[in-house]
Amino acid sequence: MSKSFSFRAGIATFDEETKMCHPEPMQGAITISPSGQDDEMVDEADEDDDEMGFWDFQWSTRDRSTSGHASDPIQLILIPGETTWIHVKSCPDARVFALVFSSNEKYFFWLQEKNPAGLALNELSDKDKSIFDKIVALLNPGADDEDEQSRDSNDKTPEQEDDNEQNNDIIMADAAA
Repeated sequence: MSKSFSFRAGIATFDEETKMCHPEPMQGAITISPSGQDDEMVDEADEDDDEMGFWDFQWSTRDRSTSGHASDPIQLILIPGETTWIHVKSCPDARVFALVFSSNEKYFFWLQEKNPAGLALNELSDKDKSIFDKIVALLNPGADDEDEQSRDSNDKTPEQEDDNEQNNDIIMADAAA
């Protein structure tokens, strides 16, 4: 995967008291692109980043009038194998994901595309699953098709579902720390 892509997403906060994620009422967008793609002059370090598969991640606000002020953009470098994208299931009123770095730094985002009729607010649509799969694939370039199929909740064994829930609980507990 060598092309950039973007999707509508807002930032979410983690409430340490309630142990829940809450979407912020601000329109935003996430853009992910190969590192160094936007630079006119590519230096040797940028070429090394491309060879290693680094990705630029940027979240920026799209609507400054919602909160009365602009939120600072979030600009990060995603390093495959050192960063994970995880569906946070503890938010009942939005589809929230956590971008988690090996340093235990976490960022929470909520998907802002409307869900098709019949889906709960926190239930992933086919488009949401596609975004999830794209990000997981770029963060895990060595994963084979069998691993991708095991992420589909319909194909998971009860043990895999328990592991996924435990990982989600760990992330939320770590976010409180």
